[in-house]
Amino acid sequence: MAGRASRCAPPTAGRGTVPPVSSSQCASPPRSGILRNRYWILRHGRSIPNEKGVVVSSLENGVRPENGLAPVGIEQAKEAGKKFIKELKEEGLGEADWANKVHIVSSPFSRTLDTSTAVMQVFPVKVKFEVIPELRERYFGPAMELQSADKWYPVVWQVDRADYCRGPEGGESVVDVAIRMAGVVARLEKELKGCAILLVSHGDPLQIIQAACKPFKDTQLQSSGRKQDGSSRPQLFDGLLNCINQNGQVGLSCEMGKSLARHRDWPLETAELRRLL
Repeated sequence: MAGRASRCAPPTAGRGTVPPVSSSQCASPPRSGILRNRYWILRHGRSIPNEKGVVVSSLENGVRPENGLAPVGIEQAKEAGKKFIKELKEEGLGEADWANKVHIVSSPFSRTLDTSTAVMQVFPVKVKFEVIPELRERYFGPAMELQSADKWYPVVWQVDRADYCRGPEGGESVVDVAIRMAGVVARLEKELKGCAILLVSHGDPLQIIQAACKPFKDTQLQSSGRKQDGSSRPQLFDGLLNCINQNGQVGLSCEMGKSLARHRDWPLETAELRRLL
């Protein structure tokens, strides 16, 4: 399977030096008080493309109503919403706080919008909602679009393990997806504080963001992770984003690369809810 040009480069490639992601750039999970918000992830419920067994990864096809949730997927999403409410209560976030503190952010694909709608229907109050294009499905390229998922997904994932910087022809690599997913959380960290945020997205993007977080979740924040005023900064995702040099190439630490290559170690079933950070 031919791939497009790699975005990854050794530290000396491109203009100047590409800084690696090191543990000193990373933050611990929010329970340690480092991140400003708490994050959950939710894969969309069972969709019509799931039932047909076809790849629907382009934005053009993904937003079409006929590619939304199957009836069973809507029920799955409602159950996920009930579980999310239960976990919010366990985290000490009561109903009085939900209208201002709960944010649901979604991919623009019809299957994720249907999922988000079903989740919001089980809340007794109206919560914050935003569509974020960067949460969209990983694009697998024109050759795989509307083709057999059972045939093509294993091929892509095998390549991912060998080279997480190389995507399918015309499609996105693991690194491409990691950068845009990390950018979403980096922005939310800057704009919001003290919120419970649910990211409603797709299988590969959510596997990849979990893989990107893994090295950082395993590492304690070092003293260099503090600003001079003593406050914490959201270095968890900034560390990844700052690896991009002027040529659009990426330098990644060994730990980050190994984790991204193994993103299939963090699969999610349809409508599966999981705490991210």
